[in-house]
Amino acid sequence: MINVWCNMMVDYQSRQCACLLACLMSVSLASVSLAAQVDAHARDPYQITVVLDFADHAALTPLLADTVERQTSDQLRRLFGDLAQVRVVRRHPLIDRLAHSDLSELSLSHADFRSAELFHDADDTIFLFRLDYGDGFYRVSWRQILRDVEQIGPRGTSTTPDRAWLGKAVCLAVRDDFAPTALLTPTTDLHQVELVFRGSQSRGWRLLGRWLTPGSVLQPFWVVLEGDGTLARVPVPYTVLRVENQTSSYWANIETNLPRPWRRGPRIVGFQAVRLPTRTGRLNLRLVDQASGAPVQAATVYANDRGFEAIDDADLLGSPDPRGQVAAPRTFNHVAYIRIRQGAGSAIDFPLPITADECDLVCRLPVDRAATKKGDFERELGYLVADVRALQALLAEKIRQINLTNADKRYEAALRIGQALLSSLDKQLAGLKRNVGIIHQEAKELGQDKNPRLSWLAQQLGEIERQHAGLQTLTANLARTIEKNDAQGRANVLIELGNQSLREGNIDDTLDKYTLALGEQPDQPQLAQRTAQLKKQWEVQSPDHGAGRRFFYKLWPAVDLPSLEARLPEAEQAFDRLEKAQDHLAALKVLKVNEKHLGALDQLVEQLAGKSGEQDQAEHEKYVGVLERLAKLQQRVASFCDADMPQALAVASEPAANNKPPIAEPPASPQNAVQPEKPTRSAPKAAPAKTPPKSKPKPAGPLDEEEPPLSQAGGSRA
Repeated sequence: MINVWCNMMVDYQSRQCACLLACLMSVSLASVSLAAQVDAHARDPYQITVVLDFADHAALTPLLADTVERQTSDQLRRLFGDLAQVRVVRRHPLIDRLAHSDLSELSLSHADFRSAELFHDADDTIFLFRLDYGDGFYRVSWRQILRDVEQIGPRGTSTTPDRAWLGKAVCLAVRDDFAPTALLTPTTDLHQVELVFRGSQSRGWRLLGRWLTPGSVLQPFWVVLEGDGTLARVPVPYTVLRVENQTSSYWANIETNLPRPWRRGPRIVGFQAVRLPTRTGRLNLRLVDQASGAPVQAATVYANDRGFEAIDDADLLGSPDPRGQVAAPRTFNHVAYIRIRQGAGSAIDFPLPITADECDLVCRLPVDRAATKKGDFERELGYLVADVRALQALLAEKIRQINLTNADKRYEAALRIGQALLSSLDKQLAGLKRNVGIIHQEAKELGQDKNPRLSWLAQQLGEIERQHAGLQTLTANLARTIEKNDAQGRANVLIELGNQSLREGNIDDTLDKYTLALGEQPDQPQLAQRTAQLKKQWEVQSPDHGAGRRFFYKLWPAVDLPSLEARLPEAEQAFDRLEKAQDHLAALKVLKVNEKHLGALDQLVEQLAGKSGEQDQAEHEKYVGVLERLAKLQQRVASFCDADMPQALAVASEPAANNKPPIAEPPASPQNAVQPEKPTRSAPKAAPAKTPPKSKPKPAGPLDEEEPPLSQAGGSRA
């Protein structure tokens, strides 16, 4: 387990709790007691006991022991001044309890911390030193014991060849490892707490600044009421505090994996914190399944010492080896911010204080058994979305080429392009429909059938099939025109091209095509009537109307992504002018141009959402706002068009004088232009910001389970 200052989680499930009434009475008494002790806690100095245990070695003479004891006492009293009362002793019950065992084997129970025989004072801070000699070096090892929070610090060591520096080595160890303790008060700010340190109102309170510099790391504790009425301290898991400022009272920022670390309950009656002696060190993780304890390999680990928001691809540590282990190749300063991803699931974030040269941590993860399959599903779905977009781009380009060749009356060239496009489209459309069917089946098996990108795929395939049918009609008309040299066939080709231009909002081109069709076959009263109506509807009603139309036909299509935000208010004003003039024809052009901009914005937002750099996050929020605003404009345009949608003209199989034309087919509805996971053209919704992953439900308190599992990212952070 992690080699940190605190011993993570005591086994509380084995303890028997008193009845509820007694528990509630004890809570009340404990709360009153804690409140009454706050002033004394801030006013009274620390009680520090330094225990020197000299090994039985000829180099460690009684005279040297007396000298070290005297030097240590004098120097530490000068160091702590009025902040602490320091006593240095060479006999203590803890030495007898440890006997000849190594300091690393020292452990104390809850009852031991309450024992008056082992501890001289209720608030003693004990530094237990063992001094030895070997191979020409004086060796000093120590551990700090805090009775107030019932914690034993990690074992520290140092060596010196000079016996004159032995006392200095002891003093440096005490100075570096001394851990001020504080009472913790939650605030209305979810990211900050207030700390009242022991001795912070004593005459020596300014000396606290030596150990509580800005950025210092603290471990918070739950004060838990035991069944026997005593109070125990339990480290708040996966949570650290960072000191923000230095005054007689302190504020600290919270960095946590838990959604509610300061939730009080029948058993949690208060909160405390202790400074951690953090340093620069390395990190070794071992990932195991929370349920089975088996190694976890299907994960990706990131870590830095800058903060969760700064995690990016450069912080990648890699995936676990077959034993579930991940070793960081570099060091971290004070706190490592760790992110673990499993497949396509949400990330797990948690802070880890670095208190040793090598910090080892076992991470018990709630493993999603289908994480790998879900990740593969998301990738396959992304590939299909990209294929559909590529096919739509190909169709648009080929249809543009057909229009250009038809404009020059090069029908044979247009027919060749159309037939080649149909041949390619038949194969690609069949493959896409087959793959979409497969992905739909996988979605049902994985419970992902509500994925919005699936519905987007279905809608876009339907639109491509309609374009496919229209292309078949166009190529058939082209072939008929070429084969029979029939005036009506050529007119029908031009009418169909005019209809396509009408759907795109290119009214001038529509009128040109309809006029050419009348030139090919004048005996078409419906076409003549429709052309006259369009010309009348296309007349500019006022200078403002003309300015709004020019903006959407000349300027708006050429606006690039970086300029969209700045030009969007101008677009809204221009559409107000079209709306006022009831210009439904120009609104069709607005729909198509907006659709292009929305598609480009959609792809950009999707790319930025996958990055975690600070600048990328800012860019993501900016373009999400632009996407939302443009989607609202698109909704207005779609509603306006639906009120009076211009109808395309049906082509005639014979001259119109002999046959009544069939009912005109309406142009493609703007509702078909749907993008996955972002506001649609027809029914815009607020673009989703980065949603914090959901946290797993937490137990009511630390007594409800042995150790709270790692919760999902999104807890309070500084």
